Amino acid sequence: MKRSVALLAFSSIISVSVQAQIAEQAVSKFQLLKNVSYKSRSSGANIFTGDKSVDSSTALLTKRRDGSWAYKISSKTQEKWYYDHKRVILDLTDKTYSIANDTLEAGSIYLPTLACIMERLAIDLSKGKPVTNLPDSIIAGKKYYHFRVTQLDSMKKDKKIYGATSFVLDKTSLLPYAFRQDGLGYIDGTDMYVTQLDEYTFSDYQVDRKNFPDPAALLVPAGFTAARQKGAKDLLQKGMVAPEMDLLDMKGNRTKLSDYKGKVLLISFTDNGCGYCAMAVGPVNELLAKYDQREFAILNVNAFDSPDAIRTYNDRYHVKFDSYKPGKSAVADYRVDGYPNFYVVDKEGKIVKGFGGFSEHLERDLSAAIETVL
Repeated sequence: MKRSVALLAFSSIISVSVQAQIAEQAVSKFQLLKNVSYKSRSSGANIFTGDKSVDSSTALLTKRRDGSWAYKISSKTQEKWYYDHKRVILDLTDKTYSIANDTLEAGSIYLPTLACIMERLAIDLSKGKPVTNLPDSIIAGKKYYHFRVTQLDSMKKDKKIYGATSFVLDKTSLLPYAFRQDGLGYIDGTDMYVTQLDEYTFSDYQVDRKNFPDPAALLVPAGFTAARQKGAKDLLQKGMVAPEMDLLDMKGNRTKLSDYKGKVLLISFTDNGCGYCAMAVGPVNELLAKYDQREFAILNVNAFDSPDAIRTYNDRYHVKFDSYKPGKSAVADYRVDGYPNFYVVDKEGKIVKGFGGFSEHLERDLSAAIETVL
């Protein structure tokens, strides 16, 4: 009897080891991909109300030069783009968009994209989290690997706290067919005990396609307006002192707004994902040509995109004026909640006029404000 128990335990250890090896192979194979697209279906329940929800979406993921992933997730009501720590959300129902700095690691926009799932699996394996072998799943007569990774299994306040993810992998491609998250525990800082159960299935994979779309090259379509943030304020008004702004140019040189005192400034707040910003490049180029020999400068301020992304964008759209990365508070200081956004500032550093959005008369309207103080 003791020998049987020992053999059973030994067999279990081998099974766990084999499943961990399969998981490691899946991670390694995924990390070699250049791009992948798929469809997904999700189901789950709100941890507070228990209300159940079902959703479906399509996903495009592409590997960036630095090894990170960019993605585009599309459902019936929403699109999300993520790259270079920038999040763009399009609400397809009310035709609004929002742009913000964000990180996947923070979990604030965590989505079960394959990039997130496989990165999380890699981290769990590197930390030696237990991998449990589960019986093969048979779907439409086809066998799939099936295993569970346990992140947490303990007790707190006499209740079980638990977290685990389960994977169903295609035995040939090693891509997930299904993914499940299970959790039991307390909301941080409270005595509220909740249950989590979310399930996802994936289908219609395509990998390493040629001419794969790059989410970083996407533009918010015409007809979308910026979602007004709660507590958003009107633009800075005439006569107000333009807030100081730290600036980093595309060569890595640092400057600040006050260094331009004595010149009339056109400050253009822009974003690579904004279609109207691309449309505004031509009119602003014309203003540069018109006033270039006078005491005038254009500061193209991009708070969300990386210097490399800005340089690529500027080449693509023939931006002739200088671009800068601002300090963290610039967008809030200048009350920017949509793009493009413009301010004309006089030689003493005071606001002449602010302009929100793009119009067919943009060059004329900006020029009229500039002429009053030049």
